[in-house]
Amino acid sequence: MFRRRTTPEPTTVDPRTWPALIEPAPYEGAYDLGGATAQVWSRSEGRVAIVHPGRSMSEWRTWREELGDVEAVVYSSGGIWASTPELRLWTDHFPDHNEPLIRWEEITHVLGFAPPLFPANLRTFDIIKRWQPDQGPVSALARDIDVAPVLIAAATCEPDTPAHRALTQFAAEALWRDYKYAQSDIAELIDACKHHDLAWGANPYPVPEPGELDETTTRAGWLDVLERNDDTAAAALQTMRSWTSGDGTMPYAAFTSVDPRQNQWAAEWFARLEPSSWKAAHVLFEEWPIQQYLVDPASGAVAAEDSRKIIRTLVPAAIPTMASLDSVILSGGDTGVWIRDTDGQLWIAPELAGDGVAWGYGGGGPFTLAVTLGRLLDDMASRPQLHGKPNPGLHELCQFPWPDGTVLSRRDLEAARDNGFTPPFDPETA
Repeated sequence: MFRRRTTPEPTTVDPRTWPALIEPAPYEGAYDLGGATAQVWSRSEGRVAIVHPGRSMSEWRTWREELGDVEAVVYSSGGIWASTPELRLWTDHFPDHNEPLIRWEEITHVLGFAPPLFPANLRTFDIIKRWQPDQGPVSALARDIDVAPVLIAAATCEPDTPAHRALTQFAAEALWRDYKYAQSDIAELIDACKHHDLAWGANPYPVPEPGELDETTTRAGWLDVLERNDDTAAAALQTMRSWTSGDGTMPYAAFTSVDPRQNQWAAEWFARLEPSSWKAAHVLFEEWPIQQYLVDPASGAVAAEDSRKIIRTLVPAAIPTMASLDSVILSGGDTGVWIRDTDGQLWIAPELAGDGVAWGYGGGGPFTLAVTLGRLLDDMASRPQLHGKPNPGLHELCQFPWPDGTVLSRRDLEAARDNGFTPPFDPETA
């Protein structure tokens, strides 16, 4: 293909110094650089490569070397700069915004035509290699993630069961959103570069918008997947978590860590955990060195004990109880929140991924906790919401710097909610 250079920093010629072409330069084809694709054209003065990066930039240091003795290398970021597609000359350094910008009319003069642009989620070698001059854009399915593991898991379910419906719904939604992302990518570039005649190398294959699946069926379906003990279900879970937090779909959308040695409430909760065989849900803890698989029999949430005796656990998005809220315990650092119900059962405070609860300072965590406590006072089994407005008194209560181990009764919470929060002491002098 190319003669690989032995120098650590190949030098690139600036093709803008070459005479403008009237006829299109001959196209040599596309080449896989590993994480990026290079399209190469030839001229009498030398060859020109346009590099299209994919989603991963981990191998960028080798891309220029892989192009060997190509005289002129241009990096197509896929972004916009000064109302033109961002094309940078790859000189002795990675072509960031400090490197020379090659404007659209300049690259058109260099190649003799407008080169193809590719939306972010259509920048794969398999797609770009299909492009040929004078044949128009190729049509390809836009995919940010590979939904094949999800569809394989769906194929192992009985038709029309909650699990089958939840898995196929996820795959359909993922493909539709990726299609819309590609459309948006194209529209944004066209709008920002309206004075240029842009050329597209690929268009997203149309994907119909899927209908909605009710939340009850969705969560029941994913719960079935979580409970399975096969690698097919585990792969589907990993795929789902790589694309979304699962806040809208999973019965458990957040993770937390508990040290049973830290306080009495952590020890109490840990004491009720039971050993468990491996379940698909345990794949979500693979980043830690796990020594024992566990499950919380009260909530059904899986957990695992790592080599440091720390318990990694899924957090229920809703507390499965018919009892009412009795008290709130603030212990285990500013993110440690426990809920006691009127039956005496202890629960980790429900939360959603990326929207965790906390206390003792003025930030997002206390804001979320105040919203959550307001809902739990009315209904202990209510599910947190990503957006909500906290009661002012509860918000102030959650921001107050309580001593670790503070227990707030239902009466304390209702008083703050109904009458406003009155600090019990001055934290500046305490």
